[in-house]
Amino acid sequence: YQRRVREAVVSTQSTGVSVESGSFNFPPDRPIIMVGPGTGIAPFRSLIQSRAGTDQQLVLFFGCRYKDKDYLFESEWVGKPNLQVFTAFSRDQKDKVYVQDRIREQGKLVWRLISREGAVFCVAGNSKNMPLQVKEALTDVVRAYGQLPPADATKYIDQLIKGNLYQNETW
Repeated sequence: YQRRVREAVVSTQSTGVSVESGSFNFPPDRPIIMVGPGTGIAPFRSLIQSRAGTDQQLVLFFGCRYKDKDYLFESEWVGKPNLQVFTAFSRDQKDKVYVQDRIREQGKLVWRLISREGAVFCVAGNSKNMPLQVKEALTDVVRAYGQLPPADATKYIDQLIKGNLYQNETW
């Protein structure tokens, strides 16, 4: 693994920069399911650090290409009793594995947290394909474990969105 060094040119001209607040709302009294592949982990790292050691249940679905090269925060998450981490390393094996695959595998847990405990489901990261694929995986979980027909499962997800229990912050 090699790091690239880049040179920067400093200018004397000023440039306008703005910082906007994120859209996530992390209530302290509900479980939080976080889906943060790649750079999507950024908003969740501080949440995990600030809520470690509390009674709040935190579930993280983290994905990246290679465990050895990209799983930089593993040591931050070890030994936190209120945090469960499910990883997906897409290039470490022949068949690619993504966070949406792990969501389906953990469907029973995800369904229990959402349907019985009112969990907040938060998605962050690349906005190209991942958000839709994660939403489809969650819909599959709702269909399978909630025993709902497709149209009702879609309505269930829509209600989560309206109730701010499904939050999406992608870029």
